[in-house]
Amino acid sequence: MWRWWMVAVACLSQPVWASVPGFSGMAPLDGRAFVVVLDRKSDAAGERLGIVRLTPSSGYEYRPVRIDDWHSPDGQASDLESLCALPGRDGEFLLAESGTWQGRFGRVFHVHLEGDRARVMAVYPLPRRVDSKPGIEGDNVEGMVCLASDRGFKVIIAERGGSRHYPEGVVRLGEFEPQSGRLNWLDAPLMRVTAPGPQRPGRRAISDLYLDADGTLWASATDDGGDAGPFRSLIYSVAQLNSAPAGPLLRPVQKRGMGWIIDGFKVEALSGPAAGVAGSVMSFATEDEHYPGVWRPLLPPSTDFDALQW
Repeated sequence: MWRWWMVAVACLSQPVWASVPGFSGMAPLDGRAFVVVLDRKSDAAGERLGIVRLTPSSGYEYRPVRIDDWHSPDGQASDLESLCALPGRDGEFLLAESGTWQGRFGRVFHVHLEGDRARVMAVYPLPRRVDSKPGIEGDNVEGMVCLASDRGFKVIIAERGGSRHYPEGVVRLGEFEPQSGRLNWLDAPLMRVTAPGPQRPGRRAISDLYLDADGTLWASATDDGGDAGPFRSLIYSVAQLNSAPAGPLLRPVQKRGMGWIIDGFKVEALSGPAAGVAGSVMSFATEDEHYPGVWRPLLPPSTDFDALQW
């Protein structure tokens, strides 16, 4: 039986609120639903995968997706921060942890969604540059995009930045060949990224990635005052996909142009527009730490980052 967790439900005349978990990554399932990942750590109980579905009566509903076997000696996923749908392979996704912790984790899971369950098909390592451990903040992958290629898929991942080892965001490229069971990462980064505005303590340049239908690569960035907030998020353009066979895969934007400022929320998930929501061009979801997460559609951008005075 499918369990649906609603943002709010009515019980007789007394409203009863259900806690909605925070979402750390999002990918489209169909026009009215999105697959989301949750960043629970290895020893925490609860699901790591779920579905947000739009409904006419309640806005949207959330239900967990169960994974019984993670097919890894390190056990269930720990700190999932991003995912992407595999184009042309219905119901198949890649889910990525943030990185390694004391030599463990740092995995990418290839999963197949099957109703209210998902099956892990294979497990691969993320590129490892700096291992996280007490006192050391190492790799933190927080965004992922998948593109079809001649040999399988190109996988773009993003390091969030904002740390001593990674003062900037870093975008890297991998080649995924599911038929041969290989996921190989290029050594050199595709590009380095800073978010618009001054670089403040706690600012993370990339908390997720989204590639729109026009080939524009968008990123969210966050200002994080702590688990109780306050939060501020930006959604801004990073690069343009190069459709030509020659040249780099991504061309960095020369001007930021239009984007969004989302005050009071920690945006960690980006995806496409929602069918049935008139005028929506993108959607986001939040991981608001001590507070429940939210999903929202976005109208076209209205903030000119090039003209903005912070």
